[in-house]
Amino acid sequence: MANANYRDARVGFAIYFRSHGAISIEELNELLKADGYGPIAQRTMTHYKNLLAAGFNRYISINRFDVARASRAYDNMSNLSRYKYRRTNQDVTVIFTKRTKILEVHGKLIEIGDVGAIVEFSDENSIEELKNFKPSVKNRVVLYNSNLKKEINGVVLTCDMVSQPILVEFEYNRLVSVSEIEDTISLPSQRVRFNLLSNEESSVKIDVIGRRLYHFFELLEGIRALYNETSSQSKDFNYAPPPLVSEIKVASPATLVLQFPPELVALVSWPLLLLIPMQWIVSVRKTWHEGTLQKKEAQLTDVKKRSIEESLTSEIVINTRIQLPESRISEEELMRIVQTYILPPYRDLARSDVRVIEATIDDGPTQEENDPIDPR
Repeated sequence: MANANYRDARVGFAIYFRSHGAISIEELNELLKADGYGPIAQRTMTHYKNLLAAGFNRYISINRFDVARASRAYDNMSNLSRYKYRRTNQDVTVIFTKRTKILEVHGKLIEIGDVGAIVEFSDENSIEELKNFKPSVKNRVVLYNSNLKKEINGVVLTCDMVSQPILVEFEYNRLVSVSEIEDTISLPSQRVRFNLLSNEESSVKIDVIGRRLYHFFELLEGIRALYNETSSQSKDFNYAPPPLVSEIKVASPATLVLQFPPELVALVSWPLLLLIPMQWIVSVRKTWHEGTLQKKEAQLTDVKKRSIEESLTSEIVINTRIQLPESRISEEELMRIVQTYILPPYRDLARSDVRVIEATIDDGPTQEENDPIDPR
């Protein structure tokens, strides 16, 4: 059986996702045929299973999925499952740029996220203009509508010219808060000071600092994904926006002052981060000059690490339930999000010798007064 085209595969995954994977390929193909779509192959069905296991609620191609697993996160943010797409229905104007050609066309936003969006073009004139223009992957685009505070710049990711209406997916050039695009209640941000403490007594090399900052921002994005996914399954969806940088000091310890929702800070017991008991940290500091650090690290067995990870997972799940008691999200999904998006950067920070993260609400200028910047 020939593999389905992108249009068929995308619709097939929507059916597969709604059934939570509890559907056979024969049943799925019957539904596709009934709606006028082509059947999928077993390879595509296996891909659906992999997407669902990785936490995706939207379809991306096999090639994009493989790239996402093989590359650094910030190189291909639209390929990460932690950035969910959400249904919407808004008029939007899109400007396509292709060498010396420019096309301005009207469409409708049907799905949006922090990293990208899908726009539907159903008007006959718009369809004709797009077919003549022939947009392709990586073409530059600008999106704007009446709700946007400013234009959004990005590039074309996929362009389905076969479907009627035409569907085009875009990736933004930066993280864009969903609350900038639609009327969503956004959690207020405050200045939060984070100190990344390690066993280093002096300044460390730039590559180590770079890894620590990268993994730390990955941790924040994982926590934000946890909150937003849980909140989205509540009656009242309160959206946690991307953090903004007010100040960074890359000495040892590294200090970051961010505009960040306090609700997200409360999800984690920050002083007990990184899978290492506090009494062990104190012991290490006392015996640092006695050369016993290697022995102490060797004593932290895999069994203890797993036990601490399980405790941390349980604690984060409980804290999330306390903050969002009306959410319909399942216990299994909460644990999967923690284990997929939060525990990995914990481990990576520990490997870069960060032992404790101090998080305190910082009294200082408001977000507008301080004119923070997007960390991306």
